[in-house]
Amino acid sequence: KNSSFSVSVHYRMVGEGEDREKVDKAVDKVVQELPMLRRTAGKMVYELRPSVNWNKGKAVEWLLEQIKKEKHETYMPIYIGDDVTDEDAFQVMDELGGFGIIVHENPIRDNTAASFALRNPSEVQQFLEFFAYGKLPQASEADRRPFDQPKVQLLPPPLVATSKTP
Repeated sequence: KNSSFSVSVHYRMVGEGEDREKVDKAVDKVVQELPMLRRTAGKMVYELRPSVNWNKGKAVEWLLEQIKKEKHETYMPIYIGDDVTDEDAFQVMDELGGFGIIVHENPIRDNTAASFALRNPSEVQQFLEFFAYGKLPQASEADRRPFDQPKVQLLPPPLVATSKTP
């Protein structure tokens, strides 16, 4: 995938082992030949980005600064992400007066700077609808099964205990 400011190399469909090693070596070779690029990793993707001090955290800071120039109000930013590349944004949320939410089935506190967690995109949708409308969405009678309850839970990590092996 080629975007304006980075190149993404997705390897989700590449088998583990020798083929994956070939992709890894090819990406490393590009970075060695073009030192103006740096390599970052995400969910089954390598990103080649310009070697500048810019990341999702810097982008959130910049966006909030631009908004505050237009409107002199107090804002509480919320950043929702599901990838290791979102960690830079999670790290700046406290100082910006907001919080980060990681989307992951089994988040571990030691592995994220996010303050909270949601388990999947469906819970993200319910969370956002709650913020937008002030109540959880109601299923239609045809969709509702007995004892169904909305399953949104804003959970503080850790959800899984970490164990340190010697």
